[in-house]
Amino acid sequence: EFCIKIDIRNNIIRKVNLTGDFFVLKDDKEELLSPFQGITLSAEEIKRIVPEAPETVIANLSRETFTKMLMETALCQP
Repeated sequence: EFCIKIDIRNNIIRKVNLTGDFFVLKDDKEELLSPFQGITLSAEEIKRIVPEAPETVIANLSRETFTKMLMETALCQP
């Protein structure tokens, strides 16, 4: 199970954090998360930034699942 937390200020993503029970395949999951910092909060931008193969960083995390999780979390923020 994954939990994504997104810090958003003035419609700009400041930080993305991923927690939960998952297996990291590389030493630094920030490689997957840091490209989101500083982008404008929009579905188009999120889709553009999601890497083609997030499963190379976190086992069994498909691009489709990661995109859906990010968008649901980000776009439901007050």
